[in-house]
Amino acid sequence: MLVAAALLGSFLATVATDTLRLGPSSYVLPRDALGVFVTVTRSADGDPKTDYYSVLIRIENRVTDPAIQPYRADVIVRVASGGIFGGWWPVAGDYEGPGALTLPPPDGRTLSFPAGAIGTQRTSAFDLIHWTASGERGLRSQPIFGSSTNFYIETVRVPEGNSLAPIVTVSLFWYFRNALQAYPVASSTITGSP
Repeated sequence: MLVAAALLGSFLATVATDTLRLGPSSYVLPRDALGVFVTVTRSADGDPKTDYYSVLIRIENRVTDPAIQPYRADVIVRVASGGIFGGWWPVAGDYEGPGALTLPPPDGRTLSFPAGAIGTQRTSAFDLIHWTASGERGLRSQPIFGSSTNFYIETVRVPEGNSLAPIVTVSLFWYFRNALQAYPVASSTITGSP
């Protein structure tokens, strides 16, 4: 009986630390596994020296295998000609479920944001914001989104008459998930502008 308990404890320890994986160690993603769409919208303003824009990033997960889910994302937005001054979503925190924000009229769309532990960093020059979203944290584990999610910058300020072409880099990490484990098996990165 003692030997059986020791063997069971050893098995559970190797599974918990991902030393023994109960599924594939890698996953071949389809070519279009990650979709990234960036929308830049100019806001109406009465400022003769400055123009204002918003930036919406939509990320799509096109992997349909229910055992392979997005568990981590890194999103970096660089705005070379301007500064990030308004709000950005999601804000830092730990979220059990996806967040949501309804944009003001005339847009009125409701955006959904990833679940999990969200971190944000903004450079002191205000020209870059870096989000991290992680569904794997301590003993808690969950996918950060299903088929799609959003990241949003409400206000980017640029000198009057300048356009805005942010450079966006999105890295998405898929995990294999079963009842006992979740561990990384694939990733994809896209960098581009609208």
